[in-house]
Amino acid sequence: MKVLTEHPLADWSADHVHPKGAATDNTKNPAFNKKLFQKIPALRLLDLGCAGGGLVASILQDGGFAIGVDGTDYCQQRSHAEWGTYGGNLLTADITRPFTLQDDDDNPLVFDVVTAWEVLEHIPEPLIEAMMSNVQAHLVPEGLFICSISQEEDPWEGYEYHLTVHDESWWTGRMAELGWLRRPELDEYFAPDWVRGPNRGMTSFAMVVSR
Repeated sequence: MKVLTEHPLADWSADHVHPKGAATDNTKNPAFNKKLFQKIPALRLLDLGCAGGGLVASILQDGGFAIGVDGTDYCQQRSHAEWGTYGGNLLTADITRPFTLQDDDDNPLVFDVVTAWEVLEHIPEPLIEAMMSNVQAHLVPEGLFICSISQEEDPWEGYEYHLTVHDESWWTGRMAELGWLRRPELDEYFAPDWVRGPNRGMTSFAMVVSR
């Protein structure tokens, strides 16, 4: 697997300069996987902001296909977490800049589901549209975007990690402005089995949207 991009790292981001999330996050949830496979047996999933790659590894172990993309090479350089075992499916790119994923035969890759767990709040507000364009470019028609979004500030050692902090209604409205419609029946289906988000006692919410 490979990624074609002119921006292999989000070098503008605190998450690259001081990658505390990549160093510590490796979240997965078997209950979430089970629900996904019930909906989509031949699942193909792309995880943006994949950190240690836990979700990607778990989807592969469960018999699906998965790729993870992260904006820092912290895990890649250290073979950290799942990157030492599943590094061929874990790649780096700035997800706010155009990128294309290809298989080993140079065929473009598209996915049934794209996820982003506690990622969107890290994206500067003017770049959210560009990130969502990348999501759309990698989804099959009728594909799903599933995400959780923190609503907390996150300053740490002089860095501000959460650059776009808004409430749930703002995010739902912004998605609608970009052509994405919320799927409350799928929100209900996946709750309380989100990979990250409200089931972890955080001030956050999760949602499913589609075009």
